[in-house]
Order: sequence, then C-alpha cells, then structure tokens
Amino acid sequence: FGARPFKHHEFWEGNYTLLAEPREFSGLNDFPSHYHFIGPLVARLDRDIPPEVENLPRDLPIIYFAMGSSGDARIVAEILEGFAGKPYRVIAPVKKLLQGLSVDIPPNVLVTDWLPAHKVNPMAQVSVIHGGLGTVMTACLSGTPIVGVGMHFEQEANLDCVARKGFALRLRKRRVTPSQVMAGGDRLLDDPVAQQRPQEFKQILEQYDGPANAARFLTQTFAT
Repeated sequence: FGARPFKHHEFWEGNYTLLAEPREFSGLNDFPSHYHFIGPLVARLDRDIPPEVENLPRDLPIIYFAMGSSGDARIVAEILEGFAGKPYRVIAPVKKLLQGLSVDIPPNVLVTDWLPAHKVNPMAQVSVIHGGLGTVMTACLSGTPIVGVGMHFEQEANLDCVARKGFALRLRKRRVTPSQVMAGGDRLLDDPVAQQRPQEFKQILEQYDGPANAARFLTQTFAT
C-alpha cells in the first residue's frame, strides 16, 4: 500500500508510547516527549476465589507463586519441590505449566489453574513471580515484597525496578536454585523495611487508573 517500512525501534514505539506503569516505577526521568505514563493495566479475572484457596489456613506465612504463561516448566517444578518442609503455605497457579511433568508436590503447596490474582495475591506475605509487568504491578498493588526469576530481559528489567526500591530480589534464570528462592523468601519475610516499602509504593500506584487514563489519552488525541 505504499506505506514506509518500519525501521529499528519505530515498530515498538510508534508515534505515541503508552507505558502501563507510573512514572515513579523505573526511577528514570529522561523520557522522550511521546512517552506517556498511564499507570498499571492488570488482569482482573471475573471469577471468585476457589474455596480451597479461600479456606487456606493462615497459621503460616503465605507465598504466592505465579509464573504466568512464560515460566520455564523445569524451573517452576524445581522451585515447587523446594518448598517441601518450609514453614510456608504456597498458592501456586502454575497447573498449566506442569502438564506432562512428574512433579512431587509438597503438602504445603496448593497447585491451581489460573486465579483472579488481584484477589489472591493480597493474601500473601511474599510473591514469587517471573517479572511480567502485569504480575509485578499486581504484586505491588497487593503490597507484597517480591522474589523474582525473570524469564527474559524485559522481565529482568521490571524486577530490577522494584529491587532498586528495596522490596524485591532478582535471581538469575540460568543460575537460580530452589534454595536461593527459599532464602530470598525468608529474607523478605524477616525484613520489616522490605515489608513496608511495597505498601508505600502501593499508595503511589493507587493514584493511577490505567484503563481510564488510556481511554482519556486516545479520546483527547484522536477524537475529531
């Protein structure tokens, strides 16, 4: 149709770039003028919390272990088995990632299908996640510190942003061991600063209405 081909970064930026995060997320300030911060866009699945999750005993700290759709199945399985004997109760919506694998699920781990994360994540005291932006934002809106294992560079960058804020630990995918994940969880549970700082960042996030901001931008920019 005679359109000029995309070159280099143009495909990813376009004429306008809407960032699904607050300006305060990265800690960086030097952004091009066509970048617009709209705030988090998180999945809010319209379903109830399953009874087995809702009724999980609260006698031990709860870990929310979610690796999205891009989690490495081998790493997920190893971490799950690593929770054996630990003084946690683990909610793990990773059932689809484990298909075809033989995994010894510890008795303190509840493996489920997809869950309404915005409702379940707040039940936890620590989130163990892969670092996708929506998952990170959900954990931050839940006020939980984060142990993160990024599956690729974008997820690693997201985890670095919250690590710089003092309430997250990023572990390297190629080197991660279950013992490192458990040690990270223990460290964050015992660190009052790491427990407080996500609560402070949560207050910043709650000032943004990502969907409304995106709709407003589109209307103001393109309405005739």
